[in-house]
Amino acid sequence: AFIDKKTRPFLKDLNDHITHVTETIEVYRETINDNLNTYHTHMTNKLNDVLKVLTIFSVVFIPLTFMAGIYGMNFEHMPELSYEYSYPIFWGAIVVVALGMIYYFKRKRWL
Repeated sequence: AFIDKKTRPFLKDLNDHITHVTETIEVYRETINDNLNTYHTHMTNKLNDVLKVLTIFSVVFIPLTFMAGIYGMNFEHMPELSYEYSYPIFWGAIVVVALGMIYYFKRKRWL
């Protein structure tokens, strides 16, 4: 025989130890992978929260920018420009639109 009979029990014991260490390493590898997946999920959730806030700001300010763009044009025949209260009405409309959107987002619990 290539391996002595006295050595075989030691080799079996060594094989058991190697199997145990291999299984332990596999458990650690799975634990590390689970922790990494949890970390990635957490970071994705934080990024989604940031993107949600940026989107809400965009949705609030895009209509306001549109309104300011319309009234920033130099047309001669805009009847509301000659009206005495057009400037306060314009700002009132902007405030109403902005507050309305913020109220809507708070009601939906997005803010």
